[in-house]
Amino acid sequence: MDRLEENLKRIMQVASVIGREFAFRILQSITEMKEGLKSHLLNLQGLEFIYEKSLFPELEYVFKHALTQEVAYNSLLLKRRQDLHTRIARAIEELYAPDRIEEFDEMLAYHYSRGEDLENACKYLTLSGNKAFRLHSPREAYGFYKDTLATLRRLPETEERKNRELDAILLTAQTLTFVGYPEESLGMLHEGETLAKELQDTRRLARIHNWVGTYHTFHGNHPLGMRYSEDAFQEGRKAGDVDLAVRAATGLLSAYVAAGQFGRSVATARDVLGLIEDAKRESDFFGTSYNPYAVISSY
Repeated sequence: MDRLEENLKRIMQVASVIGREFAFRILQSITEMKEGLKSHLLNLQGLEFIYEKSLFPELEYVFKHALTQEVAYNSLLLKRRQDLHTRIARAIEELYAPDRIEEFDEMLAYHYSRGEDLENACKYLTLSGNKAFRLHSPREAYGFYKDTLATLRRLPETEERKNRELDAILLTAQTLTFVGYPEESLGMLHEGETLAKELQDTRRLARIHNWVGTYHTFHGNHPLGMRYSEDAFQEGRKAGDVDLAVRAATGLLSAYVAAGQFGRSVATARDVLGLIEDAKRESDFFGTSYNPYAVISSY
């Protein structure tokens, strides 16, 4: 690499920041080489640093070896790398918005994170987590949401940040059952509980209590599971919030059945089915990945 002429070396470095695979359009936008870029890339192919990956739907290249990309990437100073990551993210937004931008959520999250643009990193990490969860990849969603939380905590401590942090915890919480409640789960939920109390937000506090209850039921602590789930359910009923009551009810019913409280389970299930029927929302998923009316009917 050190023996390459300056233009070829620069192209290698910019491409390495884009990733192991890189699109010609993005590379051209960053290097601002209108002429000669394709011939330089042909030279790099001839030297077996890269090869052409695809022509359709657009021209893309890939580094022949991951080590080559790593060496090119590490040859850049940290400040230069950060600047390139941010410029690449902005180029992607300009080139692919609005029709294809969703395809690049994960890439934008990566580049804005590496570029230290914390606000945009949070935005695209959350969108990536939402997409993964929607596509039934909860472990991947959990990773994106955790990264969102970590990034948010690097922002100045304000009430707005606390609100966003609490929302991020609630998004992470929806993945916990699917990933088997990792060790740090309960600590994160208690952090959410503290934030909700600080913000005096009773509804989000109830949602946190619902997840804490589900955690304890999952780990066999049925009295605690019932206590937290009942708090969440009653808050939903008191506030007239059908969505909260229904989502809390599924956790509460699980706790009752696990504890052998079948009479209470049947009575509560009938009560919640009535709520759903009154709202004419039997087909609604209530923001979950299942149909609560069907699940609660089974109880």
